[in-house]
Order: sequence, then C-alpha cells, then structure tokens
Amino acid sequence: MIKNIVAKYGLNIENDLIDKLFFGSIDSDVFPTITFSETDQYLEMALKNDNVIAVFTKLQMDNQATNNKQTIKCQDPRVQFFNLFNEIAEHNLLQYNFESEIDPSATISQHAVISKYGVNIAKNTIIEAGAIINQGVTIGENCIIRNGAVLGSEGLEVKKNGDTNFLVIHDGGVQIGNNVSIGSNTTIDRGFHKRDTVISEYVRIDGLVKISHGVTIDTGCIIVSNSYIAGMAKIGKNVFIGPNSTIGHVKLGDNAIVTMGSVVINNVKINKTVSGNFALEHDKHLEILKNNLSATMARKQ
Repeated sequence: MIKNIVAKYGLNIENDLIDKLFFGSIDSDVFPTITFSETDQYLEMALKNDNVIAVFTKLQMDNQATNNKQTIKCQDPRVQFFNLFNEIAEHNLLQYNFESEIDPSATISQHAVISKYGVNIAKNTIIEAGAIINQGVTIGENCIIRNGAVLGSEGLEVKKNGDTNFLVIHDGGVQIGNNVSIGSNTTIDRGFHKRDTVISEYVRIDGLVKISHGVTIDTGCIIVSNSYIAGMAKIGKNVFIGPNSTIGHVKLGDNAIVTMGSVVINNVKINKTVSGNFALEHDKHLEILKNNLSATMARKQ
C-alpha cells in the first residue's frame, strides 16, 4: 500500500525500505529519509547526507549530480513533501483499527467517551465523567483520568500553501504507564510520525495542562496546573514543573525543577533549578533580580 502511495509522487522505493521510511530535515540522522529543499544550498546539503534517499526540489537534477539519490522536481517541494506525508499518515492510522480492550476491573464512568477502536485500558484504572479517550491510546494499571481530560487528541501542525494553509496529520499514539494520574481538563496529544507521546509510571499531572505531540515524560514527574509542554520535549525522571510554566522543544534532565511561571527555551541539566522568562538557573536569576533592584534603588537616591 505505501509503495503505491509513494509511486504516485514519482518515487521508487525498495521493498525492504518501505516500512522504514522517515520524513525528516536535510540533516536527518535517520535512514532512509525523504526530505525537501527549497534552495540550492539546502539541496546540496541534502545530497551530501547519506541518510537521505529522496528529495523534493524545484531543480531538475541528473543522476551523477545527485549521488544517485532520487530527486523529484515540483513547483512547491514543501507542500508536495507534506502531501505525501499526510497520505502515509492516514495509512498508518489503520494500525489502531482493532476493537478497544478494557480490563473488567477498570472503572469507567457512563459519561466518559472511549473510542470503540484502538484503545487499551489495563486493570484497576479509573476514567471519570467527561474524559475522552481517543483511538491510539494505551493506559496502564492503577491510573486515574480525571473529569474532562482528553487523551489522544490531534495536535496542531500547520503548513502554508500559498495564501492558505493545511493541517499535517498525526499518526502516532499515546502511551500511559502504570500508576499515572491525569487531572481535569488536561489535554495530551497523540504522537507524530513514529514518535508516540509517552507518559511513564508514577507521573502526576495536574488539571489544565497541555502536553503536545511526541513528548516523553519519564518516571515520577510532577506537572502542576496551567503548564504547557511543546512537541517533542523530553522530560527526565523526577522532574518538577511548577504552575503556569512553558516548556519549549527542549530536554529537562533528571531531578530538574522549573519554578512557577518559567519559560524554558534551553535544555536544563540534571539536578538544576531554573526560574524566570526566559528561564535561567535559579541562583543566577535571583542574582540578576537583586542587581536590578539595587540599580533601581540607587537611581532613586
């Protein structure tokens, strides 16, 4: 099926690579990657990358110039790339067409909404009223999903097409470990292109938290209300994220602490505490505040 889809776009992919296809950037470290290029410079970089097997491009290339990689000439390489991605993503979603399985010991409110297909709920888990469990979600043992939480929602990935835009399909799942609690009105998006969203065991998530596609949260983390975690962020073990915090596309090391209202745009090392907008190591943040206060007081004298 996938071989027929890629053939529509002018690609001839070997059978042993079909199920391994990866859609990535020109510097992808995953083989075999399909990518796109809109400039000569990026095309040259893509052609030098041994992990890239095919490139959508505006330029017509011969085999010698492309290191025998497949190049597909098109008017808008970005749009063509994501059109192909969406067709394959729709195919990948078929993996969740099995009938949902709920352990008899689980407690499911009659006012919860559980997809008829593609859901696994293990023993002793509680799903409260108003919760929505979408296709592609697996929930471990002894979990609590509070009122109004939404698991496996479609994330937001938008691409421009001239004066309009279109949505990119999310084809991953959500994996919830054992002994996890998820608060009221929290939303956890499904994964994106071979990267499930993963919440490990003993993670505690408060209400009104947003966790985007492909995020991984390791064991024992605590995430307090109104926090936002951007797509593909990686959260280590026993991390604490305070209320109203924003976590970008970054890595937080084990035992890191993010204080209330912080905006984290850089990786945080193991055992470090960060504060502020944009977040710095806590001691450094306090030092800056102290210096600013001293300077303000000096000007008033």
